Formats: sequence, structure tokens, C-alpha cells
Amino acid sequence: MSEMEYIEDGNNGSEEFIPFCGLIGVGAISSISSSYFSEGLLILKNAAKDKRWRIREAVAMGLQRILLNKNKKIINELEEWITEKDYYIWRAVVAGLAEPDILKDKEVAMEALEIHKKILKQISFIEDRKSESFKKLRQALGYTLSVVVEQIPQEGFEYINKLVGKDDKDILWIVKNNLKKNRLIKNYPKKVEKIKINI
Repeated sequence: MSEMEYIEDGNNGSEEFIPFCGLIGVGAISSISSSYFSEGLLILKNAAKDKRWRIREAVAMGLQRILLNKNKKIINELEEWITEKDYYIWRAVVAGLAEPDILKDKEVAMEALEIHKKILKQISFIEDRKSESFKKLRQALGYTLSVVVEQIPQEGFEYINKLVGKDDKDILWIVKNNLKKNRLIKNYPKKVEKIKINI
């Protein structure tokens, strides 16, 4: 499970709990049923735009279930998702990928890093960053990159070093927050400290 957005108000009633469970179920079924795969992904993609954080979290968890069983197939689909300029959808992609068991496969971890690169590159060209959807994307990126970097430290830290040179307050915020994560501080303390000096 990803680092949820607990700050938001939400409803714990059946109007959220039932679709929350349903979306996770959609992911589980899509992970084992080839005939349902495309339909399931479409359901998750549409739900990723929901204003309720629990529903968005269920989408990420549903994607994780598919990624654990069909990672090679779904990665191509997620690449298509980020071509659409919707920050909630981007958020679903990075949150879905931010699971160590998924990223143990180095090929998948490298693809996850490339997806992060593409999203962060697009962020650098965004002028209006006041929307709630952008804020939630930024919040997610504040931890998801560290999950990827933990699995492929050489490539990951090389990329973070490049981000440090960006003159972009949001990208630097994302870098700083990822460097605060224990998964990087405990496993790669020297690399983290070296980068912090340059920020």
C-alpha cells in the first residue's frame, strides 16, 4: 500500500467502501483474466480521476495487483496513460508502481524510472500548478521516486543528481522529500548526504 493522503476529509460509509473494494477486485480479476484485462484497465483509469482519495488509492492498489502478475503487459498501457494530460491519472501510475515487490524485477524498475522521468519532464513545462490534482501528483511523487531508486540505486541516484540542477521549486521539493525517506537514508546514507549538500 502506498503512503496514503490521510489529510483529506473523506467518508467512511458504504458509498466509498464498496467501490474501494470493488476497484481492488477489478485489479485482481484483471491480473488473471486476459479477456477482462482491457476492460478492467479502463475502469481503473476512469476511477483514477475521482475526487475521493480512497477511490484513487484503490486504483493504485488495483494496478499493483495487475503489475504483480502481468507487469510486462501493463507497463505499455501505463506508458499510454501518461500521454494524457491528467494529473490524477499520472498520480495513479506512479503510486501503482511504487511497490517494492513489483520493482524487484530490474527491467520493471527501469521502466518505472523512465515513467517518472517522463512525468517530471512534463512537470517542468507546467505553468499553472494550483489545481488539486497537481498537488496530489506532487505529493505522490514526493515518495514514489524513492521506492524506485531503492531498487536501482545506480541509475536512480544518477537521475536524482540531474534533478538537483533543475531551477524548479516543485521538482526540488520532490527531490528533497524523497531524500527524507528511510528506505534511502538507511540503505544509501552517503549518497543521500552527498546530494543534500548540493541542494
